[in-house]
Amino acid sequence: MKKIFLLIAALIGIQTANAQGTIGFKGGVSGSTMTKFDLLDNLTPDFKLAPAFTGILFYEIPINENFSIQPEVSYLNRGFRIDEKVDIGQVLSFLGSENSFNVNADLGKFDLLNSYIQVPVLAKMKFGEPGGVRGYGMIGPELSFLMDSQLRANFFGLYKNKFDMPKGIYKDVDFGAVAALGVEIPVGPRFQIIGEARYDLGITRTLDIANFQLDVRNRSLSGLIGFQYQIGAN
Repeated sequence: MKKIFLLIAALIGIQTANAQGTIGFKGGVSGSTMTKFDLLDNLTPDFKLAPAFTGILFYEIPINENFSIQPEVSYLNRGFRIDEKVDIGQVLSFLGSENSFNVNADLGKFDLLNSYIQVPVLAKMKFGEPGGVRGYGMIGPELSFLMDSQLRANFFGLYKNKFDMPKGIYKDVDFGAVAALGVEIPVGPRFQIIGEARYDLGITRTLDIANFQLDVRNRSLSGLIGFQYQIGAN
């Protein structure tokens, strides 16, 4: 936690030390999953995208009209979903029924979600005329600090519960990369609305199991909307 507060303080220090820049917020929905090694792939159901909320505070430091550096502080969830179904017709046939039909019913949805504070530092390239609608692309490294882990279970759509996962299963720090594409739409002299799609690629292994190096890494895709405000001199 101390490292997180130091990084946030550094971000605020960058903002106050520069005469010009852009501050903003983005929020939206992400879908995340994890890679599986061969043995786990053979033993477990498919990992599907687990939906969750993502919120991002950022400060853009301009280098010139088209290029800037953008540090961020994000809250996000990463994990996966298991969505199992059972064929009712096969069950009835096994029990001796002569009826022949296929009806799939939900057995349950299970979301494993790890909450992180993420600190990316991104290089940002803009396209289009300054003052108008502009597109942009971003790429850069990120560090993510694990806050907690939860298993969210929904049995048959009737019973829902959350379970805290024990500590020590996942690594406290995750290193990865972020790539994003977006658009900035001006609605005032200093104010813009933004829309963005981003992809988070976990580089380090996320499981922390002694004597095993398991190839399990985070992956997530997010859709975001937000706003930004230019501070300082034009």
